[in-house]
Formats: sequence, C-alpha cells, structure tokens
Amino acid sequence: MAIFAMPAQAASKAQTKVQTTKSAEAVKVSTQEFNKLKATLTSAISEMKSAASAKAVTNSMYNYTKSFLGMNKVYKGLTNYQKKQVDVLVKQFGVQSKAKIAKYGCKKEADAAIQKATMEALSSLSK
Repeated sequence: MAIFAMPAQAASKAQTKVQTTKSAEAVKVSTQEFNKLKATLTSAISEMKSAASAKAVTNSMYNYTKSFLGMNKVYKGLTNYQKKQVDVLVKQFGVQSKAKIAKYGCKKEADAAIQKATMEALSSLSK
C-alpha cells in the first residue's frame, strides 16, 4: 500500500506548490496595483498642498476623485495592512483639502468638482 500512497502524496505536494505559485502571482499583481494606488494618492496630496487658488483646489479635488474612484476595485482586494496605509493617505488628503477649501472659500466649487468627477467615473464604468 505504501507504493500507491507515495504518488498520491507527491501529487498533493505538487498541487500545493502550484497553488502557492498562483497565489504568489496574484500578490505580485496586487502589489503593483497597490503601489499605483499609493502613488496616485501621494500625487494628489502633493497637488493639493501646492494649490494656490480656488481653481487649483477644485482641479485637485476633481483629479483626486476621478482617479480614486477608478481604483476602488483595487482597494477591496488589499490586505488589512495595505488598507491602513491607503486610509492614512486618504485622511492626509482630506486634511489638506479641508484646509485649502477653508483658506480659499471654495466649498461649492469643490463639491461641484467632486460631483462632476463622480458622474464621469460612473458613466465610464457603465460603458
């Protein structure tokens, strides 16, 4: 019986190795998408920090909203640690945007930019 058990064990080990390889490839893709998401958020934070007018603030809000809504699918697949990192960046953007909106008094314009970007993102997803 031991002769027949060995091939089954070997097959089981081979199957486990294939599954491990597949999951490693999935993590690699996820890491690339995660890095892209982080880069997008970091860029949005920098853009908001450098905004020197109400128009620049609303453009930054528009760009942030449009790019981040497109990456919402990526966020769902992240690990908890990665989600925490993204959440910190989102909070940083929120703090910067609130300060700039208060400084330039452009709440209505910023809300309109968010709404416009949201509608465009939703229409592109439905196509």
